[in-house]
Amino acid sequence: MQKPYRSVMKRVVLWPLVIMLILSFAVFMTAMLNYSQTKENELDNHLAVMRSGYLQLQNVMKQCEFTFSRFFSTETSSGLLKNVKEGDQPTKYFEAIVDSVRFLEPVKDANELVDGIFLYFPNIPTMQFRGITQMDLHETISERLAEKDIPYNHWFLLSTDQNQYIVYVMNSQNACCGCWMRTEYVKKRLGLQDSGDWSGQVYFTDLSGENTLKDETLHLAAASEKAGSGTIRTEKGKYDNYVIRESTHGICFGLLIPEDGLFRQMPLIHRIVFLLAFSGLAATIAVVFWMNSRISRPVLLLKDAMEQFGNGNVEYRLEERDKKTIDEFDLLGRSLNEMMDKVNELEYHLYETKLREQEIQLKYISQQIRPHFILNALNVIYTYREDEFPLVKKMVIYLVNYFRYIVNLRVDFVELSQEFRHVENYLKIQKERTQNRIDFFVEWEQAVSDVYIPPLILQTFVENSIKYAVNDNKLYVIVRAQEEKGRLKIRVSDTGQGYSEETLRCIRRFLETREDDGSLGVGIVNAVERMDILYHGDISLTVGNAPTGGAFTEIYLPLLREPDIIGAAKQEG
Repeated sequence: MQKPYRSVMKRVVLWPLVIMLILSFAVFMTAMLNYSQTKENELDNHLAVMRSGYLQLQNVMKQCEFTFSRFFSTETSSGLLKNVKEGDQPTKYFEAIVDSVRFLEPVKDANELVDGIFLYFPNIPTMQFRGITQMDLHETISERLAEKDIPYNHWFLLSTDQNQYIVYVMNSQNACCGCWMRTEYVKKRLGLQDSGDWSGQVYFTDLSGENTLKDETLHLAAASEKAGSGTIRTEKGKYDNYVIRESTHGICFGLLIPEDGLFRQMPLIHRIVFLLAFSGLAATIAVVFWMNSRISRPVLLLKDAMEQFGNGNVEYRLEERDKKTIDEFDLLGRSLNEMMDKVNELEYHLYETKLREQEIQLKYISQQIRPHFILNALNVIYTYREDEFPLVKKMVIYLVNYFRYIVNLRVDFVELSQEFRHVENYLKIQKERTQNRIDFFVEWEQAVSDVYIPPLILQTFVENSIKYAVNDNKLYVIVRAQEEKGRLKIRVSDTGQGYSEETLRCIRRFLETREDDGSLGVGIVNAVERMDILYHGDISLTVGNAPTGGAFTEIYLPLLREPDIIGAAKQEG
């Protein structure tokens, strides 16, 4: 016997919506026109001033990062100081220190927020400081740099007995350089001084949770938030914490406002109106909970079923509710179960076919990429003269390492450290081939050394740097890897002439459409297709010319480690 049908929409939706409309209008006419609007206006004014100051600070931070990065990448004196050995004459590195300071001092001179700079090389007896003399800061920075595992590039807060500072450190092979700023002076220059009881306290914080709040209770409470916005509770009361942050830098602005600061200053009639609005809001919430049990929950069950089906779980089914009457949700659930039954078999065959196609395409691309370097390598040895046997011997060693890596590749992923050493070996070959017209800098963060990436991917983009960037000047190729925004960032850059506009248009057109018109060649096309297959399209790749000269390629990949690789293999198998 068929169950009688009864519409649930009129019974559950219409009248609750009318009640919610009346209560929402009361909330709007009271709270929004009184307390909320006033508070939002005040808050917007304060945050606008903070954002303006934060943009100014960001510009200074970016200029500092660029100058210090260029110092380690291109400045000859940094390389000389890294290679100083015990027993060398002091004059050998005094000139290099002077050149380094001369190169970095414009950071302090051009930015009034920067108080000074410092240089630290582990094989040099003393650190070098330039700027406002603050011995307690110098000692604290020296102790910090003596620690192990200093991050490659980071900003952080540092406190001494007298002041608090914003400090920047760039680390390259245990050699460090950086600068510092006084937080109180930065606040003053950016117009961020505290003004009034309700305006709260403006403070600095970094990603580790360190902040400049002088009240110990507030300091600890804000530190536990790890540079995040929200509500902070202490024995003194609740505070609204607003944090302005930029993920590429470690320094954030914070604004701490007492939650009831504005409410205490409002007239009595405004407080009564606010309480009435709060009561209406509470009644609205009760209605929402009632509607949730009658409408929202069935809708969420249908939504979950659709998501399960969309994710490939074609065996999932909705349970039919045991009721005397059926409604629209029961009909939808029954129809969805019937649709899943019909699609189940077709979906299974389609999934198996797609896996086979991807496996065939991946094997084809991997085989196509291996012979690519063999002809070029043999041609390098062929060009040597008979009297260049030592150079031939060195090249043979490099090539043996290169081909040993290629021949032993029987996996889709290798550790990042292995791939980067292979790229370093490849650049050594190119350096010898071009008679030192090419130099390089290969570096990766220790934290990402065990991340797995596809083999022979980076060589393609390094080849492009050499192909499009070689000119009459010496070429520097820089390859770096680090973790950023929860993903692996790999950047390949050079100091050459950069890509032509036509080449950039061809590359960007392919990255947008994944359609090759034959103008790019096999290298970059195969590399992108391999990454698309292995990461299921979860990649981001940018190619362009840097404002300072030269070309660059930035690749963002998921942070896959060995358990992730094994799990993915089991799932595909």
